[in-house]
Amino acid sequence: MELKAEGLFRQGQALLAGREQSPQRAVALLTEAADLGHGGACLALGRRVGRDDPQAGLVWLRRGVELGDDGCRYEVAVRLLRGFGAPVDEVAAAELLQTAADHGHAWAAVQLAGLRRRQASRARTPQASLAAAIAEYDLQPHADRITAAVLPSVRLMGTPTRDEDQPVGASKLGGVPDLGPEVDWPRGAGGPLLFIAQINPSAVTTCLPGCGLAGGGLLSFFYDADAQPWGLKPGDRAGGRVVYAADTGSLRRTAPPGGVAAFRAVALSPRLELTLPAGRTMEARAFGLDDDAWDRYIDLRDVFADDFQPQDSGTARHRMFGHPDAIQGDMRRRIEATLRGGVDLDAAATPELDEAAKRWMLLLQVDSDNDAEMMWGDAGRLFFWITREAFLAGDFSAMFVQLQCN
Repeated sequence: MELKAEGLFRQGQALLAGREQSPQRAVALLTEAADLGHGGACLALGRRVGRDDPQAGLVWLRRGVELGDDGCRYEVAVRLLRGFGAPVDEVAAAELLQTAADHGHAWAAVQLAGLRRRQASRARTPQASLAAAIAEYDLQPHADRITAAVLPSVRLMGTPTRDEDQPVGASKLGGVPDLGPEVDWPRGAGGPLLFIAQINPSAVTTCLPGCGLAGGGLLSFFYDADAQPWGLKPGDRAGGRVVYAADTGSLRRTAPPGGVAAFRAVALSPRLELTLPAGRTMEARAFGLDDDAWDRYIDLRDVFADDFQPQDSGTARHRMFGHPDAIQGDMRRRIEATLRGGVDLDAAATPELDEAAKRWMLLLQVDSDNDAEMMWGDAGRLFFWITREAFLAGDFSAMFVQLQCN
């Protein structure tokens, strides 16, 4: 019986991933294997069926749990943590992860550690969570320099919504923007730009007083999401634009050219979060870490935003201000290099460029987001940058947008 189940499982897997794919036949074979008690078949079915029907996929994964499959335990736990196909249940998820981890499932151990960190962070201040992270990664000798480089940020947590359910002027990704009657739809070199997001400054300043953002109005962000310029050439500046409306009383929902929104609406709510500089930045290089400490700092930063602060793991990282969640190097230096016609970013010493780069600050970071049906390159992010001088003057015309992806 076990040999037959294993054979059916292997045939089904081959039809899912092999040269001659046949998903329908594969599901039939995997179902037969699962009915014979094959936990791996339940795992494969849970993943495959769950793409289109999360609840049906979860049924298969739970059957795998009953059969003792640790892969299914891990998958069910992840879904319970994210509310994917079932209500969020951290207690049940922790039990499943603990069992799988005890049996040697490495990813279950990692996920369980992250859950425990997030749970502990709810009872701490952000500063205490930072201290806990520094201690866990044995970086206490460098704590003062790391702490001094930390910047506060407003994390923008998303919830799928509909435009008709959102008041005019509310913060959101996608959908149809709210613009003033005098505003012409922003255009780039290739035609109309696509609406990306709008942010209500009042909600941001409530979350982060003293951020320098005026308390009223509305900021609307546009980008050439069809061409997706990387921001590495001077002409790429035309690929992004920010519109500021001081008078929210005259705002009206404005259909884009063609009448169809490019992205699904996702409501945004702000939370205070601390951010650490990415590894390939001027700030992090100034820490003076040896190779071993440097590796531990990179590991710490990789998990800090998700595990040491109370946000749910796996959520898209949208934010205003703070250090960006960079994927490829220091964008401020790249901006200055682009404005100067291109310089050697790997040069041993570029003091003039480094100093000029410090004038740029992150205004908005927009992550790839499944809820908004928004994808930047290969699971990348958009970054809207502005100089501090222009920001403090309320001049949002001098923007620079960069795209980074894996």
